[in-house]
Amino acid sequence: MFKGLDSYNSTLASNITATETTLPIKALALGSDYSYLEISDGVYSEIVKVTGDFTATRTNGRAFVAGSCVRYKVTTDVVCELIAQGGCAGGGTCTPVSLGATSVPAAVIGTPYTAVFAFNNATSVTAVTKPAWATATVTGSTLILTGTPTTGGDLVIRANGCNNSVVIVNQKIELCEQIGVA
Repeated sequence: MFKGLDSYNSTLASNITATETTLPIKALALGSDYSYLEISDGVYSEIVKVTGDFTATRTNGRAFVAGSCVRYKVTTDVVCELIAQGGCAGGGTCTPVSLGATSVPAAVIGTPYTAVFAFNNATSVTAVTKPAWATATVTGSTLILTGTPTTGGDLVIRANGCNNSVVIVNQKIELCEQIGVA
């Protein structure tokens, strides 16, 4: 049976190959149940189905180095599992938080910039990391990033929802030079 792993966050204890199915991670309280985890090295990520004996079913296998992040993430597979089991624990009326409409244009050095990230069913939204030139404003379940870019940078947004559902957005803001400026 599917089991949610709210707040599970770990790292790989050693490197894994693209075909390895045993994950070197901290203990999971799954027993004979299963769940889904995301493995991410900051550039690439992979969603794996994992059982209590740390065996992972991998469909898009990649090699990952020790220290890569391993965390529970609400994905389409997780939502489908919850629906199939009759809803979320705690009453069955929870719709997990998800990323909705976004507008993330190219950033141009010296040109005012606005990016919008709207979340569905969020109870809170926070810019965890943002470029120094950027201001993050939260209105309801929407985060608006504004400013005049001087450098590129990383943007990490965390949206929380019911039953401890979480969505993390990792966005790299790449800069373009102004047209006609060498």
